[in-house]
Amino acid sequence: MILNRKNLFILILIVLGGTVALLSAEEELIRVNSSVDKSTITIGDRVLYTLEIIYDSSINLLPLNLGANLGAFEVKDYKTYPEKKNKQGQMVNKSEYVITTFTTGEYVIPPLEIGYLTPDSVEHSIKSEPLTIMVESVIATAEDTTDIRGLKPQASVPASYLPYIIIVAVLLLLGGGIWYWRYRKLHPKPKEEEAEPPIPPWEEALSALSELESSDLLETGQVKFYYLRLSEIVKRYVERRFQIAAVDMTTYEIKQNMRKARFDSWLYNRATKFLESADLVKFAKYIPSSEEIENDFASAKYIVEETIPTEAVEETAVRVEEAETTAL
Repeated sequence: MILNRKNLFILILIVLGGTVALLSAEEELIRVNSSVDKSTITIGDRVLYTLEIIYDSSINLLPLNLGANLGAFEVKDYKTYPEKKNKQGQMVNKSEYVITTFTTGEYVIPPLEIGYLTPDSVEHSIKSEPLTIMVESVIATAEDTTDIRGLKPQASVPASYLPYIIIVAVLLLLGGGIWYWRYRKLHPKPKEEEAEPPIPPWEEALSALSELESSDLLETGQVKFYYLRLSEIVKRYVERRFQIAAVDMTTYEIKQNMRKARFDSWLYNRATKFLESADLVKFAKYIPSSEEIENDFASAKYIVEETIPTEAVEETAVRVEEAETTAL
């Protein structure tokens, strides 16, 4: 059958209409909003990247692999919100990521591909919008031609005004002193409550490790963020326990600080191996096996348990013994 121009035109309209209908149906099923709190930063500044997925309850979202598609940016922290329904009855999946980079230039957060399954179990995907961020240097601008600017000339006060200025200053001081004395008399300062002593670093670290172990990060495929949290726990413990900078440091910088602090060789080697293993997962997109994940978690726990002060271990043992005696 030979198509004339009129039939061909009608066929094209039908195809275009079907395409538009499919796209509209997809928008009704799912849409993605992405944003950053600032589009221009300096090196090392942190940016809050927000990803919001709004979808129909009849579809199932697939695990999101965000860390592998952020271009030049590193994820420093993240937060996921519990899913909830909006006024239109759609599900809202919201997450926030703190990202940064240490090189200048114009960078683009690439479109993130979100996979999902429709009610007929067919896999589809939708992409977020790319976002541009300008990273500027912290070096002084061309206007700052000297390192140290000269002092401005001193302002001169006519000698005839000086006695009046002194009198006014004295009166203000006297008035302020009298007001403060009356205020303190009418409003006595409450007794300060004794501040609770901070949680020892080993107790904080072990509690955080226990919480991480019971989380669902591994079950939901968020291995990168599991290692991000695991390494942050160890870094915070090392910083609090040994009083060296570690939380916002790179592995190389932490190794330098451990050498300066003269760490025991076993602890230096164990911590170095753990941090390098975590970096492979966080920055090199390495996917560890289940056995490697268990070994890295055990290594983190071993670093904490083996560096608890002897007196703290003895004190804990005494508390446990007293508790058991009371129970009997």
